[in-house]
Amino acid sequence: MKENNTTSGIALKSALDEYTRKAKEGTANLRMIARAWDIPKSTLQRRLKGAVLGTGHCSGRKPLLSEAAEKEVANVIELLASRGFPLGMKEVRDIAYQYSCSC
Repeated sequence: MKENNTTSGIALKSALDEYTRKAKEGTANLRMIARAWDIPKSTLQRRLKGAVLGTGHCSGRKPLLSEAAEKEVANVIELLASRGFPLGMKEVRDIAYQYSCSC
């Protein structure tokens, strides 16, 4: 069995594809597929149920800013730094907070 939180995204996707294919044939056995791909059965169950989407990082709070907004804030910070105004952590947080309030 794999260590916690080390399931490969490729193996997980392949196992889900195999389960979907076998479910259409009527021969799906989640426990056997989990053993064959060395993935915890509960992980496959959560993915099939839709409780966890994608293979990205899922723990912690949801981000306040979208990826596009984060890139825009990063560009502003880089622009200020390139023009001779390097920012400390507090200033970066203040800019991000102001941006999130204006959205």
